[in-house]
Amino acid sequence: MSIVAAVACGPKSTPPASAGEFADLDDVELAGAAGAVAPTDVTRSTEPTLVAGHADARYAFVVPSGLSRLRGVVAQPGDDPRELSLVGPDGVGLPTVTALSLDSVVVFSDPLGLGVDVGDISPAERDRLVALYGEYLRQRFPSATAARQTTIGPHAAVRVDLPQVEMADRPVRSGRHYLILDGAVTVSVDCVWTDEHAERMAAACDAVAASLRRSAVAR
Repeated sequence: MSIVAAVACGPKSTPPASAGEFADLDDVELAGAAGAVAPTDVTRSTEPTLVAGHADARYAFVVPSGLSRLRGVVAQPGDDPRELSLVGPDGVGLPTVTALSLDSVVVFSDPLGLGVDVGDISPAERDRLVALYGEYLRQRFPSATAARQTTIGPHAAVRVDLPQVEMADRPVRSGRHYLILDGAVTVSVDCVWTDEHAERMAAACDAVAASLRRSAVAR
């Protein structure tokens, strides 16, 4: 797969042709009490509580305190099975009186990544890929900040902040996107939040991204 065709933030097989939606910006539902995951204090050293991602690239992550597991995050018809397994994405969100979470963090992975092992390319080529990735995101979210390389936890990553996330039938929200760079694999951490919970959810977004660890667990 070519580098250009592989630049994606969501489970879309040809993202440059049409900037698709983030997986976590589709409808997601919170689990009922029976399916909720016990909160995890991310300030303590603890075992991760959820595993997400493509079947060929599974990642464990912690559940920040007070958040619960999301339901309803599934692959859609037409998604490329090479890039997203049917049980791939998973996430957490704030409890709500409705079935819909407007404050959420969703994790999924792409074993094809950007088409290269980012550790094997020159800094200039890596900068070019990051810039190209940022341009792709701005096709979908014009308010997106410039993509910048950073470190989150032990990971090299690309960070893009989203000051204004507009979707049909949803209030305007804000958010943040991390693309974790793990060799040839990429892991997307997509976060959206309402103004009321901005500080809490921004911290949860960072905590989930920092906690990601490769896992052999197959859910």
